[in-house]
Amino acid sequence: MDILCTEALWTSFAERLRAAAPEAGWLAMGADGAIRAVGGPGTPEGEAARPEVVISSYDLWVEGGAYRPFFTYLASLPPSLRWL
Repeated sequence: MDILCTEALWTSFAERLRAAAPEAGWLAMGADGAIRAVGGPGTPEGEAARPEVVISSYDLWVEGGAYRPFFTYLASLPPSLRWL
């Protein structure tokens, strides 16, 4: 299972996130919309990334946050996507 969060959330809470779901592949989206694999073996990144779970966090809404690229990307994912 791959989980997408923002780069800001990952930077602040990576250790806790890994502990909560150690078997997951982790993806982080930067404010520019770039998606990179940050945890888990073989996790695809960029356009190949297809997370099954998404974490929406406070930093999306602050100035300079990834609000627009984050939700634009999510609109391209299947409706079976799960939210946290």
